[in-house]
Amino acid sequence: FDEHMGLTGVTIPNSVTSIDRFAFNSCSSLTSITIPNSVTSIGEGAFWACGLTSVTIPNSVSSIEQNTFNSCSSLTSITIPGSVTSIGNMAFSQCSSLTSVTIPDSVTSIGFNAFRFCSSLTTVTSLSETPADITADFIDVFNGIHASAELKIPTGTTTEYSDKGWNDYFATVTEDSSLSNKKYTINGLKLFTNNGAVKANLNNISIDIYTVNGKKVTNSNLKRGLYIVVAKDNKGQTHTQKLLF
Repeated sequence: FDEHMGLTGVTIPNSVTSIDRFAFNSCSSLTSITIPNSVTSIGEGAFWACGLTSVTIPNSVSSIEQNTFNSCSSLTSITIPGSVTSIGNMAFSQCSSLTSVTIPDSVTSIGFNAFRFCSSLTTVTSLSETPADITADFIDVFNGIHASAELKIPTGTTTEYSDKGWNDYFATVTEDSSLSNKKYTINGLKLFTNNGAVKANLNNISIDIYTVNGKKVTNSNLKRGLYIVVAKDNKGQTHTQKLLF
């Protein structure tokens, strides 16, 4: 594909498992794309300099390769799932319209210049209590983001983030108790709490929450306490356990 094709939107079919490197490079008219859960890998520079405005990466992807979204200057929103463990070199470099990003606690490594020159980036929310180390020379992960950018992190982790080099890039560092996660395993199924909800680290998991008296409650804005969690996996197996969070 190239920028002269006038491609504006793409829906990738469920039969596709990988997007090759530089597949949509310089498709400047491409503003939207739907990536299914069948896709497990997205190659280097796959969407470099595209016209994308919003992207949701599926839970099936474990890494964002280098230059994947480099120079997507119209990109305002990106959803990074809890399956992603690494963000490559210059993955979002020069995404000048990106205003906020949430980095899940699954991310253990972030490459150099990953968000460099994201000049509109004013809020970075990181969910990890043990963040990736970005202190290496020339790594410059957040160099050139908005001058008044705020970093939001779980309660009690300011020192950890400072030691790992994050605080140097932000005008404000705010601890947020709602970002503090707890993790659970029910019969091998891994669950975690995030922003007052119980979530799973796998696709196609349905989760129902009940009080200890058996009353079903909405899985959002949950108060601290004891609940019964019923999770059904994609094989139809049900996992039930009392959880205190």
